[in-house]
Amino acid sequence: MRYLLVILIMGVISQLSRITPLFITSNFKFSKRVNKFLSAVPYAALGVMIFPGILSVGKYPIVGLAGGVIAAILTYLKVNIIVIIAASVAVVAALNSFV
Repeated sequence: MRYLLVILIMGVISQLSRITPLFITSNFKFSKRVNKFLSAVPYAALGVMIFPGILSVGKYPIVGLAGGVIAAILTYLKVNIIVIIAASVAVVAALNSFV
């Protein structure tokens, strides 16, 4: 029961931290320059989370970089995201088994 209460409280706090900025910023009108900057933030945050993982996949960073390059190429070619994930995981798994 205690764990359920902790999970519930954590869920409420998480949702409040996500919803509060919506209400605060809904009254503001930002310039085009600020909007352009803010639209790039999720991509930058995603890159910050993904890149360290790429470098720490196996014993050698080149294995993760190979998977990242495959993912980047397939993304550029506008391949389905499931195929991109499967291909990059397959490349990393294959290279890890050989290295």
